[in-house]
Amino acid sequence: MRIVIDGAPGSGKTTFISCNFLDPVRRQCSANVCNLSSMGFKVFTEMVEESVIETKKIDQFPPNSTERWNILFNIILRNGIKHYEEGANYDISWYDRGLPFLFTFAKANNQMLPASIIDTLRLYNYDHVFVFEPILSFDLSKENNGKFRTLTIEDRLYEHKLTIKSYESLGYHVISVPVFSDDLSLNFEKRFQFISSFVPDLSIGG
Repeated sequence: MRIVIDGAPGSGKTTFISCNFLDPVRRQCSANVCNLSSMGFKVFTEMVEESVIETKKIDQFPPNSTERWNILFNIILRNGIKHYEEGANYDISWYDRGLPFLFTFAKANNQMLPASIIDTLRLYNYDHVFVFEPILSFDLSKENNGKFRTLTIEDRLYEHKLTIKSYESLGYHVISVPVFSDDLSLNFEKRFQFISSFVPDLSIGG
């Protein structure tokens, strides 16, 4: 079973899944905040971040042409497929973003996905998709350790809706997960209970 957690920046999805950030500045959150990884689940993270780092090694970032954007899209696609296929080795796998996020990523950067990528996305199907609502008390309107681009609350709410539409365009039934608390530990517990109500056979450690 493959379960996707997606959402706009500042929705708490990566904290919920793992806290195992490529950016070492943010790993401090893993010390005191419960997450799926600490519970024993298999998690797949950093699909986009890995791809951006790889792109920076071979080209400039952000891309400055359609051709270079397509190179980045294909790198993200390749890494996402690798994570997807590795999930076949586990009873339950959780994903920090799924492949359909490419639609959101392209739209948010005023780009269009090539038809060949859209066709490929249809070949990979997740069992459940949950999109976290933004935690509006998180201020992303200024630089945040270089992790997020500057985003207003309106930007984040727009990306939340765009993320849902991205999955729905490929036929997914998307569940929007509310914010239960600004306390990350309590929010984790409530969100996990909420998700479990839709996935009744969810077992700890999967």
